Amino acid sequence: MKKLILSVFLVGVLVVLGACGSNSDTKVTTSAPGSSSESIVLKFGHHLAENHTLGQQAELFAKLIEEKTDGRISVDVYANGQIGDQRDLIEGLKIGTVDMSLGDTAVVSNYYTPLGILDLPQMFGSMEEGMEIVQGELGDVIKEEIEQEIGIKTLAIEPVGYRFTVLGESKKVGSLDEFNGLKLRTLESPQIVETFKELGVQTVALPTGEALSAMETGVVDGLESNAEFLSTINIWDLGKYIVETNHNLTFETINISKATWEKLSAEDQKLIEETIDETIDVYFEESLKMNVEARELMEEKGMETLDVDVSEMNGISEKVTEDYVKANNLQKYYEIIKKAKE
Repeated sequence: MKKLILSVFLVGVLVVLGACGSNSDTKVTTSAPGSSSESIVLKFGHHLAENHTLGQQAELFAKLIEEKTDGRISVDVYANGQIGDQRDLIEGLKIGTVDMSLGDTAVVSNYYTPLGILDLPQMFGSMEEGMEIVQGELGDVIKEEIEQEIGIKTLAIEPVGYRFTVLGESKKVGSLDEFNGLKLRTLESPQIVETFKELGVQTVALPTGEALSAMETGVVDGLESNAEFLSTINIWDLGKYIVETNHNLTFETINISKATWEKLSAEDQKLIEETIDETIDVYFEESLKMNVEARELMEEKGMETLDVDVSEMNGISEKVTEDYVKANNLQKYYEIIKKAKE
């Protein structure tokens, strides 16, 4: 069934993409408030390329929900930051000018601190373990608290991939000690920033769209991210060396504005949740495959993986985790994770 859904999606995705041309606000025409006869258009913005597996997941959701409702609910997807970067989209969700968005947990954690526990270094042993844990008790607790505290509803939390470090041609290193003094672009994530600061790195937090230009102009010596994202921006044009720091497993959230959610009937709310859930397994299977293929492509394009002993990262990870959990009073969430791992 997963393969059938994905096949149908891939055939239809170009047609869907062609329809994504309007920047109008959510349209809801209704004969009776909250009725299931409403005609609804949802604006779904994200920061990634259309061909990223998360971008494809957004398109798959749009296609499935339109099919299930015979067009009564449609979704206009705006990729590549067309209607704002991640922070813009979160603010849009809060005030109701954007209906749905993707958001890195590292960015959303600036609004809801406990979510940042997912981005602590080496917190999860595999993508599979990360997925299992966020789909259990931890995910339920976090979703409920996000809605209560920042006024957006999180429909899904899912792992994206392990992050590693890419350096330019003049920045070849032989050990983690040689990271001292480097300037690296990182996510706006205090966990990732603190991890690299422990290595003596000068971190520069920049939005996704500015990562390559910062490297090209010499503002930074390199950057850190996951394989699939790096391949979508043709990192090999500027990056030469890979260091497998694997310092963080990135997670993504799929969110909907609470204002939009409350306009929907209970039947439509349930349908949207069920359809998002349908896309998760398809996304995850493709994501696992794409991370491997993207990593292989980087080497095919001439990038070199350096033989660097990264065992020092273990001690750094423990220190950053201990400090972050204590400073932000996250023991409750940390205990849920440890219990789930047992």
